[in-house]
Amino acid sequence: QVAAKKQRQDQLVAEIARLAQDQQDQQDELEAVRAAKQDALEGLQSQQERLRRLIEDLDAEESSIEAQIAAYSRRVASGGGVRLPPFTGRFSRPVSAPMGNRRFGMRMHPILRVMRMHNGIDFGARYGLPIYAAANGVVISASYNRGFGNHVILDHGGGVTTLYAHASRLNVRAGQRVRRGQVIAAVGSTGLSTGPHLHWELYVGSRQVNPMTWTEVVFP
Repeated sequence: QVAAKKQRQDQLVAEIARLAQDQQDQQDELEAVRAAKQDALEGLQSQQERLRRLIEDLDAEESSIEAQIAAYSRRVASGGGVRLPPFTGRFSRPVSAPMGNRRFGMRMHPILRVMRMHNGIDFGARYGLPIYAAANGVVISASYNRGFGNHVILDHGGGVTTLYAHASRLNVRAGQRVRRGQVIAAVGSTGLSTGPHLHWELYVGSRQVNPMTWTEVVFP
């Protein structure tokens, strides 16, 4: 009887030990889940912070382009640049490629994954395809920034300006006069881009407008 009682006690101690170990394992698992959630939360917060900074950088770059256009216009008005007659015509196709589905207006940004104004139109062109000046003009800038990559800005007179972005190569320089149809760059995927294409914008004064309203053809 004593031996049987001791055996039952030993079994009970073993069962208590097993239950205690199970409880510890569950506690460890819970702590691991909590740590994973915290890591995920911190990673998400870090990603959101990077996204916020990137959006701020892009907004600053767009503002700097507007400021650059405005400064150029003031310089021309004061006699420091090439004064062109007011632009009254229509634009020709800037690249021999169809227009994609990213048109002027609000859209989900393909990289940032946030709703953002798309201030131009995109052409799904092959890498290296020539980019043409859509009208006669003067090169305000041919440079690089994080958002637009290699890009060209053309003055067409009367406060009308066009921008050609994400180029792989630039063929013109600031201050150069260009004619309609002249090759000014080549299609690429520089800057914030998901693949080769031409992003084309139109400014009237400091306001971005839909380029489709100023073109001489309806792009397919």
